[in-house]
Amino acid sequence: MTVGINCLRIDPGYRGGTTSYTIGLLDAFARVGARHEFKIFVTPWNRDMFESYDGFPNFQVLEVKEFNHRWPYAIYHRLPLRLKRRTPLEAASRAFSARLGDVLASHVDLLYVPYVPSAVFPRPNVPTVYSMHDIQQVHYPQFFTDSELQEREVAFARCVEHATVIQASSRFMFNDFCKHFAKLDQSNVEVIPEGVDIGLFSTRHPDSDVTKRYGLPQSFLFLPAQLWHHKNHITLLRALSRLNERGLVLPLVLTGAQYNASEDVFKFIEKNELDGQVLYLGVVPFDDVIALYQHARFLVMPSLYESSSIPILEAAAAGTPIIAGRIPPNEEFAEHLEMRLFAPTDDAELARVIEEAWDDEETSRAQVAANRGGVQRYSWDNAARMYLQLFERLQARESVLAGERP
Repeated sequence: MTVGINCLRIDPGYRGGTTSYTIGLLDAFARVGARHEFKIFVTPWNRDMFESYDGFPNFQVLEVKEFNHRWPYAIYHRLPLRLKRRTPLEAASRAFSARLGDVLASHVDLLYVPYVPSAVFPRPNVPTVYSMHDIQQVHYPQFFTDSELQEREVAFARCVEHATVIQASSRFMFNDFCKHFAKLDQSNVEVIPEGVDIGLFSTRHPDSDVTKRYGLPQSFLFLPAQLWHHKNHITLLRALSRLNERGLVLPLVLTGAQYNASEDVFKFIEKNELDGQVLYLGVVPFDDVIALYQHARFLVMPSLYESSSIPILEAAAAGTPIIAGRIPPNEEFAEHLEMRLFAPTDDAELARVIEEAWDDEETSRAQVAANRGGVQRYSWDNAARMYLQLFERLQARESVLAGERP
């Protein structure tokens, strides 16, 4: 079986969850997918990200020079909202990408797309699996502009229409997708959990003293998340302010790029005089992120909404105790991983949890020990095997259907 991996929209300048997900899965396919061929479709501007996979005998990186979604998408993106609603996107998409869809289909038996594409994007006529990581716009529309909501509505609807199967990272997302999209049948959604490279995060490098390099204290809370509103940095900052009032001043290290929550986060830090306590490092090298996990006293993930949480898995693999918001995907993780949970909008509860946990080293050690075993079920290799089993079922079904056609 030849599997195409559509990486045309993976942005080399974005260090977020979709990129981590794609690279983690590709690495696992390289380890466990020797029986299959993989074609990675890239563009001239992101090829460097995937060049190393050309070294594997069953991988080929194919640069698609014909793919230039930028100019039609840029035109559409700049249209006033009233015109966007009248723009015949279906016809426009066919005109822009029909030939490219044929090009992709000619190389593969099946296509996997690790994200939801824009409305103007090639939809090849082969079985296609999409990873629809979340539908945050449905639950938190206030975090998006009217234009962004319109674009997501159209893009997600077209994705559902074209998909053979939608991958969901948790049971919560499975139910959320089926509830929201009337056209989705349960048989069209497959739960495959996100993964982590356990060996990479559990291996310590004594020569990598990340605390000295960044001037960090020996004990600190760690929140690795882009500064998006749904990541909910503010609840954690409010909890720290409460603890300060009780005389407990705990350092917090933040990493991640600045997005729509940045202004609110930095204003809160300044207004509440947390400048010397909160250390924002921005985007740091991946090896440093691993070292930060390994040095942190706790990972704190206060997200309001997630499909799953790669940072929770990375912390479990790194041996870092976990404090996380009590949202459905985290409660699913808690069936196999030990962590302290709190209501994500309750900064008073979070403050209590952090205060109780800070000196409770016995419980933290027990949780870390338990998570060494629990995290094994979330390896990227396990996720890759589940994908390959899905791909094989789809190929077998396609072969039966082909035999039935006149």
